Amino acid sequence: MAKTISKNTKRSTATKTSATKSIKSKAKRSSSNQSTSRNPLWNTSAIEETYKKMYQNFPQNASNISVNSIQDKVAQLTSPQNFAQASQFNKENMDAALRSTQVLAKATEELGKAIYSFTQSSMELSVQASQAALNIRTLQDLVDVQSEYARNSMDHLISGTSKISDMAVKVANEVMEPFNQRINDSIEKVSKAA
Repeated sequence: MAKTISKNTKRSTATKTSATKSIKSKAKRSSSNQSTSRNPLWNTSAIEETYKKMYQNFPQNASNISVNSIQDKVAQLTSPQNFAQASQFNKENMDAALRSTQVLAKATEELGKAIYSFTQSSMELSVQASQAALNIRTLQDLVDVQSEYARNSMDHLISGTSKISDMAVKVANEVMEPFNQRINDSIEKVSKAA
């Protein structure tokens, strides 16, 4: 009787195992067909082809790299001379940033004064026009005062804004000068090293 039970158990286990494998393989086939048909990005053959193309030369390239060449590069990059050069380079960059900030602070002050002066003179023009308007006796006087005020205001606006925009361009150039110098120095160092 024990043999019968063990045979029945083995049969039911084998049947369950084969049924499970069959169900899993059917589900796998149907899900892969569905996912490929729905979304071409999940096409496994295309992914396999891409990986094959990417890594077909990898073993050949890897064999050209020796442990000694890697150690030489690491030693070269971590040498005290390179650290000193990098430290000096960073110091010079910080100096350039500091010079640029000082120029910007001074220029901002000058631009502020220019804008204040422009605003103050605009107010003076308005006050003069108001005083002239108090002395108007005829319609012709009104037209004359208004046209003079409009002409003076336009001239003042054009001259003031051109002065301020010239100052802004000059400031931008002066602020960028230390950085431009650092970039030119870096390019020169790289070209000498190459």
